[in-house]
Amino acid sequence: MSPLLRNRLLVTLGPTQITITKIQRGWNPKAAESIVIDVALSEAGNKWAAPILGLQTWLEKEKFSATNLMVIVSDSFTRYGLLPWVGKLTNHSELMTLAHIHFNNLYGPPSANWIITADKGEYEKARIGCALDQTLITSIGELCKVSRLKLVSLQPNFMQVYNHWRLSIGVDALFGVLEPDQCVLASLKNGHWHSIRTIKFANFFEVDVSQLMEREILLQGLSAQVKRYLHSGNFVLLEAIRGLSNITILESQDGSNLSMFGES
Repeated sequence: MSPLLRNRLLVTLGPTQITITKIQRGWNPKAAESIVIDVALSEAGNKWAAPILGLQTWLEKEKFSATNLMVIVSDSFTRYGLLPWVGKLTNHSELMTLAHIHFNNLYGPPSANWIITADKGEYEKARIGCALDQTLITSIGELCKVSRLKLVSLQPNFMQVYNHWRLSIGVDALFGVLEPDQCVLASLKNGHWHSIRTIKFANFFEVDVSQLMEREILLQGLSAQVKRYLHSGNFVLLEAIRGLSNITILESQDGSNLSMFGES
């Protein structure tokens, strides 16, 4: 069936909030007003357990026919790492073995339970790898099966935002995606990935974002003139970072690019 003949459901999963947008099928698809569901922050265990339960509860009240599901998951549920170039790799399986070793060194034994993917990368250049808990992916798949949804896209927030804005970002840049409790910062040199790091904090309003980015520039050995870009799908954070000097804030005029991790 043509994608134009299927409805779409866009879901963003955050630690304390779920945002759901229905998009009607057709040549000029129109999005309905987003539904925002608050969930209690999981103090123990998996942070994603509460939002998955909240999504399940909402789906049980709905009926779907010919509907594609697109999911964006918070970077709170994601781990990132820069995978170095290894010239002797001959296939995808060897790349994934390397990725698991690298993530195990970065994050420890739990990486054995993660599903790791990597961007295509370029010859002799590092690539970004990202990992999601296998149980989270399985849970989303089970919800699709029960609700008769077809999962067509599952992306971490940082990668979704970068893919949206990649043509607007310079070849030498520091690019950040901000959520209420953390910021993922990645740098590019000569159009290739140079670094990626997640910086966590207890309270965004006690953080100097400009200073955070300047410190990262020094740590990564970037030029003082490097272009700085910042995005947030949180409306409160977006208002707070507007007007920061020397930083380009990435936002669409209609807000269509916002992943909406915590509206308020």
